[in-house]
Amino acid sequence: MNYRINVIPATYGEVYGAGCGKAATQVRRACGVNDSCCYIVDVNVLGNPANGCGKTFSVEYLCIPDATPGRIEVSTDAGLGSVGHIICQ
Repeated sequence: MNYRINVIPATYGEVYGAGCGKAATQVRRACGVNDSCCYIVDVNVLGNPANGCGKTFSVEYLCIPDATPGRIEVSTDAGLGSVGHIICQ
């Protein structure tokens, strides 16, 4: 079966006030038509709500067409190239 990733919310640095789901647009652009994606956390793309502080990057997603839910969470060191692996199988 051919799957594709449907990002629900994606958040980077929510504990520092970034707001839930604020990274969803960027993750959808990078991963939304694929069945797997290695998303590189980049503060230049996502913004940096607390300079120099470690943050968490999280993505909740559905694998379409059967709507299987998934979630990843990556602890980052201020977004210095951490990678989130999103996989639909």
